[in-house]
Amino acid sequence: MNIFILFVLFIAFTIGLNLGLHGIISLSSSNTLSIPRATESTTTSSQISENEVVSVPQTERKNKDKWAAEQQPSTTLHVLVSTQSLLSLDKLTTKLNDINARVSEKYSDSYANIQSLSDIPIVLLTCNRPEMLKTTLLSLLAVRGVRKRNILISQDGAMRDIKSIAEDQGLTVIQNTEGIRLRGGQIDGAERIALHYKFSLTSMFDRFPNAKAIIIIEDDLLFSPDFYEYFQSTSPILNEDNSVFAISAWNDNGFKHRVKDPYTLRRTGFFPGLGWLLTRKLYKDELEVQWPRTHWDHWLRSPEIHKNREIVYPEIPRSFHNGIKGTFMNLDTHNKYFRDIDYNTNLSISWHSHRNQFRTVQQQEYEDRIQELLRSCTHLQSAYELHNYKDEILCLWIDVDPDPPYGPPAFQPMAEFFGIWHEHKRGAHNGLHEFYYHSNYIIIVNIFRSEEQLEEAVTYAHLLPRKSYLLNPRFFDKSKLPPIDESNVMQASGPDISCDTTCRLAGKTCNEESLQQLNDCTVLKQNFACSSCEQSVGPDQPAYVTFNNHCLMNSDRRITSCKASHPDTIRLCACSDES
Repeated sequence: MNIFILFVLFIAFTIGLNLGLHGIISLSSSNTLSIPRATESTTTSSQISENEVVSVPQTERKNKDKWAAEQQPSTTLHVLVSTQSLLSLDKLTTKLNDINARVSEKYSDSYANIQSLSDIPIVLLTCNRPEMLKTTLLSLLAVRGVRKRNILISQDGAMRDIKSIAEDQGLTVIQNTEGIRLRGGQIDGAERIALHYKFSLTSMFDRFPNAKAIIIIEDDLLFSPDFYEYFQSTSPILNEDNSVFAISAWNDNGFKHRVKDPYTLRRTGFFPGLGWLLTRKLYKDELEVQWPRTHWDHWLRSPEIHKNREIVYPEIPRSFHNGIKGTFMNLDTHNKYFRDIDYNTNLSISWHSHRNQFRTVQQQEYEDRIQELLRSCTHLQSAYELHNYKDEILCLWIDVDPDPPYGPPAFQPMAEFFGIWHEHKRGAHNGLHEFYYHSNYIIIVNIFRSEEQLEEAVTYAHLLPRKSYLLNPRFFDKSKLPPIDESNVMQASGPDISCDTTCRLAGKTCNEESLQQLNDCTVLKQNFACSSCEQSVGPDQPAYVTFNNHCLMNSDRRITSCKASHPDTIRLCACSDES
């Protein structure tokens, strides 16, 4: 009898705990921090639900995108609960944690007494986008640890609205009025930006003579709650490891479903920018005297400047590119490479309990971890094997030129297959990429060395198992994906209905990864009475246009979203029985 009572009490406690957790997650939005972010649609909020994105068919999109770029409407992002799923001790996570633990144990006493930078000044570069500046300042001032006295607004030009916005917030503004304005005259675009960068960095170090380092941001960024703490926590690596060039808050391949761990750090030889930490020593001793007159970021990526030193960055980004209009930015570029970046919005993530996390990217420990990964992974022999595995670490070996002199990059088909940047160097460390894909952890290892690099280039070719094959990236395409069960292919019941809604009504979940398999004219014609089928761009596609009976295939599959809908299209959805 006593055992039965204890069992009943245990069940009651479990139910109560679950209800309590659901209550926490369902807190009123009045307790959340609201931050505007870039809009994916030109439709007003009264026409769509808060969680859905509306797209425009190709026939209408051109003019509406132009309007969107000029108006920059915004939606609200609530950040009480993280956009990432909480880390669970699943089989894959356990495997990765075990590898990290084995390596870290050898370095457990390293840097025990190293002090982080506590008071890091921030310079915000801006020009002529007052509304964008407002949004960026709102986000920046909400970041834990940021103090107004440490912020300097560096304005290119003298637009009155820019200065007024900064001063209304009680911030110091300096104006660079030398030369010609950003657009027009003898100096334009990249040249003007490079000149303003040098003006800003020099001014910043002069105004903060005791600062050992500064954080550089621009007026089209949003920030994670732990943005400042992240730089404080990782800053010691710049003094303790001569192979580190700078620290960035951005991951070029930090797309949704490709990242998971909020505390994991990475190294890359490709400077990402978009919120970065620069030391006084590097700037004053090396960069200032030779700062270029144009394309400053390309210059920082050149071997002559970085001298094989690398940039540290987080697996989950701590900044978000919010701008859809700029010197080198438009709506299409933003949607393709920046909109789906999964930056941290979890207020509970704190670096106070991870103060020594920076040592995981110390050069020797980092290389030891990679070698452990490559010894522990399953080495694939073909693209067909990819989906035979679950909760595994999978290695794919290639030998392709990351920067070919002509033609499209050989890496591009593989990049498009996995949904990462087509430029191989972005995010790569000695030719290696690592990210999550479905239930597995993917490691792409490129062992390419040009004739000029045969001696000095660092690759992992010596770790390639004898029986492994070098894979051809062009063999990676959607035809290698396993077929979708026909019972999970569903049409929306009408226009303006998202795949999330369609699958939910059927008791299923939308499978965003599988939508690309439906992105084919043959599949669309099997499901709709298409009078024609053409390529287009929009997060609601593949879809059927109701007013002209055309079917639309998305030419950029990475922007396809389960949440998207459009008043003129009926969606074709990929659902899943798994939550």
